[in-house]
Formats: sequence, C-alpha cells, structure tokens
Amino acid sequence: MKKTLILIVLVFCLAVYCSPVVGEGNYPSLEDTREVIMGWLETLDASKFTTEDVVFLDMATGEPLATNNVELGENLYWFYNVAFEAEIVDPFVIIGEGKAVVEFTVSGVHIGEFAGIMGTGNKVHFPKIVTYELEEEYPHRIKNARFYIMMNILMDQIAAGD
Repeated sequence: MKKTLILIVLVFCLAVYCSPVVGEGNYPSLEDTREVIMGWLETLDASKFTTEDVVFLDMATGEPLATNNVELGENLYWFYNVAFEAEIVDPFVIIGEGKAVVEFTVSGVHIGEFAGIMGTGNKVHFPKIVTYELEEEYPHRIKNARFYIMMNILMDQIAAGD
C-alpha cells in the first residue's frame, strides 16, 4: 500500500511538475539539470547548489523549511547530523528541463531531539519525495523545492520500543 501511494504521487509529480512550461522562459537543459540535482544529492551543499533565496516548502504543513540557502544548510545539517545520523539512499530521479522529482529513502539512527522526542537510538528508514525547480539563469541552481515526507512512518520508528 505504501509503495502504491508513493508511486501514485511520483506519477502525479512527473505528469504535472516535470513537463516543460511552454512560453515561460528558457529552462536549463536536461544535462544541466541532471548535473545540479545529482551534485546536490551527493553533497547537500546549499551554498553551491541552491540560490541565496531558495525556498524549501514542507507540503504537509505548507510552511517553509527554509527561505534562504544559509537557513537550508543549517536545517539539513541539523536533521541529518544532530537529530539523526542519516543519509539519502536509493534515490529514484526523474529529470526534466529545469525541473526534477526525486524519491529516496532516508536511512539512519535517531540520535537527538526531534519533534519533542529525545534521541532513542532507534533505526529509521522512511521515504521522502522532493520536487525541484532550477533558476533559468546560469549557473542554474535550485530555487524552489517542495518535499513530501511520510511523517507517520518516521514517528512510528522513533517511538518503537518505548
């Protein structure tokens, strides 16, 4: 059921989000987009791969995770290194001209406070989907992203064993 839901969301994102926007600018090529997205996934270097005014929007809450690249870098460092010792695994990437959809698994250990719960040492392994939009001007960095996280799965894994 979970894989079916993820597949449905991915297909929807692909159909709506990755198609080129006709008559609205000159989007980066597929190769430019691939280079930025793959570099981003390898490093999560917000200063290199995102614009200064990047917006990462949490689609579950409608609230931004970050509205600039410094804040984004700090939030990602906190999530992947302070609240969790985690990494991105098994990314599935769909590239369009200036846009991309990435479905991946976050895998690691809950080591610090998250959502009011102190580090439990529990292993976590949960899916996440992110849509990316690159700026039109060279060097074509990420300017907007929307992420979908399966918070129920994450919270069940954190709470396991309590």
